Amino acid sequence: MATQRPASRLYFFLSYAREDDPEPIRRLFKDLSSYVRDYAGEATGAEVGFLDVRSTPWGAVWSDRVAHGVAECAAFVALVSPRYVKSEYCGKEWAVFAERQRASLANDPEDPAALLPVQWIIFPQSPPPRVITDLQYSNDQLPEAYGQKGLRQLLRLRKYANEYEEFVELLAQQIVAIAGRDRVPRLSEVPRLENIPSVFLAPRIIEQVPQQREAPAAVPEPVAAADRERVLDSASPIVPINNDVSAAEGVPSRGVCFVVAALDAKQAGVINRDRRFYGDVPVAWSPYLQERPLGTFASDIAKKNEFGCVVTDIEHLPAELAASGRRHDLVVFLIDLWYTRVERGHERLHDYDASGTEVATRNGSLLPMTGVMVPLSANDDQTQNQAETLDHRLRQSMPNRMSGPDTVLRRTSVVNRQSFDGDLQAMLERARNHAFTVRTPVHRPPGHYGERPILRGP
Repeated sequence: MATQRPASRLYFFLSYAREDDPEPIRRLFKDLSSYVRDYAGEATGAEVGFLDVRSTPWGAVWSDRVAHGVAECAAFVALVSPRYVKSEYCGKEWAVFAERQRASLANDPEDPAALLPVQWIIFPQSPPPRVITDLQYSNDQLPEAYGQKGLRQLLRLRKYANEYEEFVELLAQQIVAIAGRDRVPRLSEVPRLENIPSVFLAPRIIEQVPQQREAPAAVPEPVAAADRERVLDSASPIVPINNDVSAAEGVPSRGVCFVVAALDAKQAGVINRDRRFYGDVPVAWSPYLQERPLGTFASDIAKKNEFGCVVTDIEHLPAELAASGRRHDLVVFLIDLWYTRVERGHERLHDYDASGTEVATRNGSLLPMTGVMVPLSANDDQTQNQAETLDHRLRQSMPNRMSGPDTVLRRTSVVNRQSFDGDLQAMLERARNHAFTVRTPVHRPPGHYGERPILRGP
């Protein structure tokens, strides 16, 4: 039976660097379209994919066809190459589809990815950005030569003809399956090209930020374990704004604790880290050099989503958090990669990670769901240059939280504030859905409550 799809919707969008040789790309598009038609039961010659074949550079606005393709395609196939990751416009195409997919994963984290990076040309020296490697299209069925040579080489060399056909057929099958599920929401309107941040490149803003900021926002004071009850119940600026309280547990029905694991300015100076991103205390950390600290920015997002929230640093993370009667639905670590360079930082992260996974128990109490967000500003050259080493250190510090299939709760390489906002909202939605499966329902105590009120007509 043919896979059904909405009328006029494309099965796939093929994204590529305009500077790469166009002939092999056209050949791939033709072959992939043919396989997709076969497996989807579409008529010969039916339009199932989109390839922008313009030879001119990108303009200030997208053509209607490109905008339609990115906004409505079922799957996004990216031909990753060294030129691809240097292309601002490829990064914009990726960003638009990634935002669409993020909404899909927020509703169902187990949904297979519809954003499919394909290794078109091998990177001879440094690997591609982590935003790509985290999603690299791969499975055990793919030909071994693909991983060694890249798809373009399989297409160009006759001796790899069988491997090339095998790869394209498997990719087509996955595209048709994704289109059949039809889970990635369409965009009714595509934002203007100049307003879309590239996931690979971003406008440089460091030079425009004054060394001394005017009227900096107040930094939330860390919450010590002994003060946790007072802060949650006080009129503090970081008190939970959602006062829907369960009588059985005495906790906000939806809560999030942001744990800032970052350096302060003094520690940054010791390890020769750029001090512009830091303040006197860790919770003043501002990785995007925004006016407000990241913890304050995160708490604003949580409040807009009707979550009660607390901002603290890892030094004040309550030791009894796992067994506390005032359990939060979600703990989100906001991690400065440079924090892992400090021995105490490595130890603190490792200690929490060793406490177990979300389903583990300690003293009979369920450990809170844990999310990890790792800002990696495209404008922070020092961090970009050390990214691989720092990422390796973080994965040593938190091997449990930095692995596993649930990518909704693990956001690495968050390149700008817009991406941070979207990633955090997806994480909060995941926690909201999770709460329905783990919370104990509240039942009314026995007794007589009188007659039910009944609305009567005039």
